[in-house]
Amino acid sequence: GAPAAYWREVIALDVPKMVHDSKLPILVLQGDQDVQVKKADDFELLQTRAGDSSGRVTYRSFAGLNHLFMKVERESTGAEYAIPGHVDPAVISLIADWILLH
Repeated sequence: GAPAAYWREVIALDVPKMVHDSKLPILVLQGDQDVQVKKADDFELLQTRAGDSSGRVTYRSFAGLNHLFMKVERESTGAEYAIPGHVDPAVISLIADWILLH
């Protein structure tokens, strides 16, 4: 439902270059069951193209979690977004630890 102008802007972004060129520490997280951002098509491609910039970029994926970092029993469809849930504690812990280190 986003307007065409939004998608044109998103498509024009070179995210791997932006990550590689940034001087800031970056944390990239992925739920393996994410239906919106695919692990092989997005997460792993970003990791391959942008690299870790001498340890400045941290990548972590989480098995069994969807786009909202909530556990799913089967492949995510996005329909489960309407079901109340909680962000997996491992994600919260990793974010907190990462912030304290950076």
